[in-house]
Amino acid sequence: MEYIRRKKIMIIHSGLVIGGMEKMITSLANFLCEEFEIIFLLLETEKHNFILNEKITIIEKNYNLNISLKSMGVSTSISLVRNISREIRKYTEELMPDMIIVFNDRITFLTWLAVRKRNIKLLMSQRADPNDKSAWINKVLKYVYHHCDGVVFQLEQVKKYYSMVDQCRVIPNPAFIDIKKDHPERRKKIISIGRLQYRKRMDLVILAFREVLDKYSDYELYIFGDGEERSNLENLVRSLGIHNKVHFMGFVQNAAEKNLDAEMFVMASDSEGIPNTLIEAMAAGIPCIATDCSPGGASLLLNHGENGILVRTGNVSELAKGMITYIEDKKLKEKNTVKAQKYLENFSASIIYDKWKTYIYEIFLENEGKQK
Repeated sequence: MEYIRRKKIMIIHSGLVIGGMEKMITSLANFLCEEFEIIFLLLETEKHNFILNEKITIIEKNYNLNISLKSMGVSTSISLVRNISREIRKYTEELMPDMIIVFNDRITFLTWLAVRKRNIKLLMSQRADPNDKSAWINKVLKYVYHHCDGVVFQLEQVKKYYSMVDQCRVIPNPAFIDIKKDHPERRKKIISIGRLQYRKRMDLVILAFREVLDKYSDYELYIFGDGEERSNLENLVRSLGIHNKVHFMGFVQNAAEKNLDAEMFVMASDSEGIPNTLIEAMAAGIPCIATDCSPGGASLLLNHGENGILVRTGNVSELAKGMITYIEDKKLKEKNTVKAQKYLENFSASIIYDKWKTYIYEIFLENEGKQK
């Protein structure tokens, strides 16, 4: 088994900015670097919000992957695809990794295009909701996944969507923080954590909170995260006349762990994989309310009425009702919290990352010498 310890793994990603996926990727890399040589090829030069082990090599390029290919025109889009593929090919030829791991859908295709005929193991991970993607993108992904050495899905529902992919595993996200058993006295504080983009639907959290204030005016809402929707959300708060009750805190690392005194955590996303923020809030012992969003990550974590409150997506009144239920029913709130923490024992980092490591070993051992 000693030869496996010398294997070189390259992780190709856009950048290590704020986000649940990036947090998971960096923590996984920090775990794997004890047994493998890890190289990050980052296609965008951005500020790193997460700490990587000093053993890990980082290579940064300066592409803008957030630009829509439609807005660029056909010729420019083709040129960008070719340039990035050549860049990936160049570094794989220079560094000769034994395996490449990719988590980003756009980079999945570009990486496969660059190294499909080389003797490099390809491990892809599907992190998003396939229902959010166009039919042609899913068709491309299905083809690429079918021709990889391995694929990791977060949920059984997503695995079923890509049912033609045989060489795969379902591995959920881990709970990143220790289970917190002792808490300060809860304040009249509601928190929501996540990137401020439309699908996270922070607007619904704000609208539901506005209804809560009609009955319980002494509560406050703290929103942790940044993104393109921030100005729109701030305008919404001002238009509702509750700017003194809603606080935009920006990105705060380990926000749940730093808010153990919160009355509850609320998530209103339209779609999520397995929400890291929800996992972290549960681990922190904060009572949780979440939408039953596609493709099923929230419902994997929360059993309504048992360890949290699950409501329909897009439903402001149900969100508000859930918040009021927790305010008024302390016994339910604390029961849900205890059961949520117990359930999270299945998602400890050691358990989840051992599954990744085992799967990587299997790919090396079972597919050694196979050509794509």
